[in-house]
Amino acid sequence: MRYVFYTLFNLLLLTSTFAQSNKFQTGEILLKNGIQKTGYVLGQFHLEAPKGVYFKPDEVTKSEYLEYSDIQEVRFGETLRYITHCTQNTAQERCHWLKTLLLGKINLHQSASDEGLYFMEEAGTFNAIRSPSFEGTLTLLKRKCEGFVAPANAKFGTATLIQVVANYAKCKYPNDEPTSLYAPETPASWFIGPKVGVNLGNASVYEFNYYGQGRYIGRPGISPGLALQVRVTEHWSATVELLYFKRSFKSDSVNVWDILSPNYSKIDIDLSFIEIPLSGQYYFSTGKISPFVQAGVNVGIPLNRNFQQEMFNASPSELERQPEVEFIGMGFGFGGGLGLNMQMNERACLQFQGQYTYFTNTFRAQSSVFGTGSINQSETPFKIAHFQLGLAWLIRL
Repeated sequence: MRYVFYTLFNLLLLTSTFAQSNKFQTGEILLKNGIQKTGYVLGQFHLEAPKGVYFKPDEVTKSEYLEYSDIQEVRFGETLRYITHCTQNTAQERCHWLKTLLLGKINLHQSASDEGLYFMEEAGTFNAIRSPSFEGTLTLLKRKCEGFVAPANAKFGTATLIQVVANYAKCKYPNDEPTSLYAPETPASWFIGPKVGVNLGNASVYEFNYYGQGRYIGRPGISPGLALQVRVTEHWSATVELLYFKRSFKSDSVNVWDILSPNYSKIDIDLSFIEIPLSGQYYFSTGKISPFVQAGVNVGIPLNRNFQQEMFNASPSELERQPEVEFIGMGFGFGGGLGLNMQMNERACLQFQGQYTYFTNTFRAQSSVFGTGSINQSETPFKIAHFQLGLAWLIRL
């Protein structure tokens, strides 16, 4: 057990070190006073209350913090740009980091903190566009430019809005050729981080005439470990976890003989595994807070399995034939659950999970009671109704 925790602790340290060393990205910052800085940039652009960014000219120089109000634009490569913008709404100012999607005489931006909010910029004027106002925006653009044609079956979304604004720009400025900066995220994104779960649920053996028939009450247990997740698309991901699983079960009245000749025992069972859940997730939305459903299988690699029993109401001859019991093989399970993904920033997210797993491990009892005149064996699946409440902190690699 000590070795398991030591291994997990070292893996967490490696994860943290890796994540910290990869936060800064090469980029450019254009300040409102006209100064341009090129080097390494670190910023959180998805926060509700926008903050400034950290900048350093090279990898070794100490970084400096640049205030949000002093920044005009931040660029990462050729296609990723963020600008600062504040709007006045009912005497209350609200500021945003805006991600530029289309660049020309008419620009299109998307709020980094609210993916359902877009701004069309024309001659320095920003007009907000949301889903409820989408149809009204199309009508307004038709009035402002008679030759404007909306895309067929236009539905509110990033790709459609880019086409709408491009068509409007072509109508109003025929010689302008707007540049699209929209680049969908890389389909596969890898995340890694620590996970901890609280395990609940009881166990049972219900096979007729088999050793150990009855219900076993389980004590809650904690499962620390690591989770590795790959986001295949915006709505699908796959996850593999490495967890330390330890549960204890007890029963004060378990039948250990043939049901026609009952004899009862008090049994205590301690199980510990390296648990490897493999699961797939489907996310119902792509916003900062997204519920999801998941399903998968579990494999349990045994570390320690202890079985202790105390027989009572037994004759001396029955005590002599008391079965010798051991767990054998690996544990297996399958199940599903629900969860909630909370995007903390561009690189990190929290996942809350509620997972039910039907988990089994086989134990073998040997005694002459299972045969006539010779040692015989009875193999029985030990069934665990495994319910876990989990929390994972995932960092993008």
